[in-house]
Amino acid sequence: MPAFDVPANLAPDTYEELISAISEWLDRTDLEGSAPQMIALAEARMRRELAPLFTETSASVAAVDGLGALPSDYGTLNRVMYGTRTLPAYGPSAAPNVPTEYSEPLGYTVEANQLRLWPEGDWTVTLLYQPTLPQLSTANNMNDMLSKHPDAYFHGAMMFAEGYVANDNRASMFKALWDECLAEMKAYLTRQKFAGPLVPRVAFVP
Repeated sequence: MPAFDVPANLAPDTYEELISAISEWLDRTDLEGSAPQMIALAEARMRRELAPLFTETSASVAAVDGLGALPSDYGTLNRVMYGTRTLPAYGPSAAPNVPTEYSEPLGYTVEANQLRLWPEGDWTVTLLYQPTLPQLSTANNMNDMLSKHPDAYFHGAMMFAEGYVANDNRASMFKALWDECLAEMKAYLTRQKFAGPLVPRVAFVP
């Protein structure tokens, strides 16, 4: 006989299960339609605070006449690579002055949710970037954050929900739980990204 039994995962790991959990805890039938808004508000804060710590990812972008679409999960850009060469970012005033006779891109700008390469041409480059947090919806029923950290979604949504019904004590309680959860997630994502805590070091001088 085992010393203990591991129960099935009872935490919400889909959008519908999260909405159901929030509605059950609120115990207010007149607020059943408000849960998606509370989830979206919690998601907005998590996107701002946690996205910079997500593991860097890459994507190929094929530019036609110098223009290429950014990935759908694009958050912040780290580098643009053409082969093994890192392209520099050009300012909007300097970019149009790039000579056109070169047979490969010399630099880039980001404008109107597109990547523009200079000089203009048909190039394929590699983007290294931080992805953003995919928004939960009925069409996008789950994401990696909800699967691994359902309590973050739940506590954040409940804070907004309790604030909405003017239950300040419970809103404060859920805010404290959410703040603690986000702090733990930041530490976890930092270890995951950098393979350990960041340690101050003296710069190497040859």
